[in-house]
Amino acid sequence: MDNEKCSLTDSVQVNLVEATEISISRDTILCPTDFPYLIEADAPFATQVRWENGNENQERLITRAGDYTFFAESGGCTTSATVTVLENDCQVKVYIPTAFSPNNDGINDFWEVYGVNFKITEITIFDRWGNIVHTNQNNTIPWNGKTNDNDMPTGVYVYIITYKNLLTTETGVRKGDFTLIR
Repeated sequence: MDNEKCSLTDSVQVNLVEATEISISRDTILCPTDFPYLIEADAPFATQVRWENGNENQERLITRAGDYTFFAESGGCTTSATVTVLENDCQVKVYIPTAFSPNNDGINDFWEVYGVNFKITEITIFDRWGNIVHTNQNNTIPWNGKTNDNDMPTGVYVYIITYKNLLTTETGVRKGDFTLIR
């Protein structure tokens, strides 16, 4: 210490510790039948790891949807990562019209299938004699009530729809009938 200038000199050593890197399962949406489900996390350079519930394994078997947080400690620093697991009922919900009126009034002019969690792979429509009057792959073209540019008559028509559940990849078939009204 220099008494004339009142200054003091010292040194400090600072050690930087890099945050521990965590690899964790991706956020996901599961069906009820997918539980229990295994989520995983890895922190290869951590000195201590744990989940928010105190579990110290890197794998965790979960039984319901939720947010699951994994903590990794190294050099006195804590890093965390969270995986979100959502649940969907995974049910195909299909709306199939029971009638339509293709008379160009802007209301119900097309027969088209709507819904959620599915993709139509094929629709086939038959007249009352079993003749195919319309077929469509991937539900890209709703039926306008015509075959070969000719109006089909009022009557009952039968359909067969094949589809794929987008959440489970299972396939299914729906069969039924509807009325074309002129």
